[in-house]
Amino acid sequence: MRMCGDYQTRRPLPLVEQAGFVVQRQERLKLGMVERVAAVKA
Repeated sequence: MRMCGDYQTRRPLPLVEQAGFVVQRQERLKLGMVERVAAVKA
């Protein structure tokens, strides 16, 4: 069941980079349903 405000196809990595962050680590979990990103402000 899709929860309110939940976007299954959203990819946060490009959004993080566009916001001016430098990605240090990235991993996808739970069959691609969870994306964990560690980033610092450039």
